[in-house]
Amino acid sequence: MLLYILCIVVISVLGGGINYLSQLFIEKHSDYFSIDDIFKLGLIINNIPALAVNILSRIPVNIVDRFIVILGGYSISRISVKFTR
Repeated sequence: MLLYILCIVVISVLGGGINYLSQLFIEKHSDYFSIDDIFKLGLIINNIPALAVNILSRIPVNIVDRFIVILGGYSISRISVKFTR
């Protein structure tokens, strides 16, 4: 559970920081609409700073994503231990 929460926080901060810096220096808008854009709109309306918007909008997506990745990795490791004994 601690690994799950730590992964959510780290991935959200890193992804939000990279996205913020790329928007700041590259200034190229993406050609597609992603799910975190829905969360960004809600945060921008409430006058939250851009870096915080990029970080906070990723948290709901990362909660689902990290659950699948961590649970999948843990399950595979448990299955492989069972077959190697």
